Parts: sequence; C-alpha cells; structure tokens
Amino acid sequence: MNGIIGELLIYIGGALWAGRLLLLFVAEDKKPTIGPLDGLACAALVSIVVGSVLPLWRVVSYFQQEMDLSFREALRASLFDVRIGTYFLLVYFTALCAAILILTTRMRPAIRWLLLLLTIPLFVGIAGTSHAAAKHGISGLWLQTGHFSLMALWVGVVLVIGWCARDFKHWSSFLRWFSPFAQLAFVGVIVTGF
Repeated sequence: MNGIIGELLIYIGGALWAGRLLLLFVAEDKKPTIGPLDGLACAALVSIVVGSVLPLWRVVSYFQQEMDLSFREALRASLFDVRIGTYFLLVYFTALCAAILILTTRMRPAIRWLLLLLTIPLFVGIAGTSHAAAKHGISGLWLQTGHFSLMALWVGVVLVIGWCARDFKHWSSFLRWFSPFAQLAFVGVIVTGF
C-alpha cells in the first residue's frame, strides 16, 4: 500500500512541478492567467519528497528487522549503501534547493532557468528508483527519466491550467501550442514506456 501511495505522491507532485515550470516559459499571451503559484510549486516538491521517503522507509524497516540493526544504523545503510537511498538523497537535496529558490527570490527569468536545471537531477533521482533503472542500468534510467518527464509535462500543464486558470483569456492561443505538444508527449510516453 505504501508503494501505491508513494507513486501517487511522486507522480502528482512531479506533474504539478513540471506543469508549473513549463508555464513559466510560456508567454503571457499564450496561456490563461494563472498567477504566481509559488505555494503550488512548494507543495509539489513536498509531495515528491514524501513519496520518495515511503520506499526508503521499507528498506530501513528491512535492515532493522532482518539484519537486527538499530534505527540509526539502518538509516545510514539505507541512505548510503543502497541505490534507492542514494537517489533519495539526490531528490531531497534538489527539492530543497528548488524550494529555497522559490521561497527566497522573486520569479525572474534567471530563476526559472535555475529551476529547470534543478529539475533534471530531481527527475533523474525519481527515475533512479524505478524498475527500469534497476533492470536495465543506465539505459533504463534515461528511458524512465524521459517517460516520467514527458508524463509530468503533459499532465502537469493540464492540472495547473485546469485547477488554477483564473480566466479563459488567450484560450485559443494556449490550445494552438498545447495540442501538438500534448500529442508529441503522449507518443513519447508510449515509446519510452516500452
């Protein structure tokens, strides 16, 4: 059950993060009015981190029960000796840096580029805990990163616009770029999913 909840939190958080980030790069006359949404971006990061903790927690519990380690020893072993722990640390510190940037600066063009750069290791960290990465190594890692990123961008824009649009201004302009984007993302999700 924890696995399902963790995946749900990661996928919803990733989608909201990616959708909000992509919309920062879209001109105001190509999208409905949506506002700053810094709280949404931070909630998305929290969702990703909490979702990433749940599988790590299973590893900690395993080390405690099966290897009779103390909590501290089990946590250390889970974070530094197991692949899922290493990728969790990548997700955690990347999300922390992104949250600090959002909370301490105003959204200027340079900040959105920094957030985009931070999203790459964030999504690589998420993909690093996948079955594809475990089974197929580096090629599985990159395919899962692409799969997750395309899904997050496509679904994220739909969620952010659906939940946060304040008006229907520029709706036609929005659909002109988003419809082909959604079609390409859908094909990409299918291709990388195989």
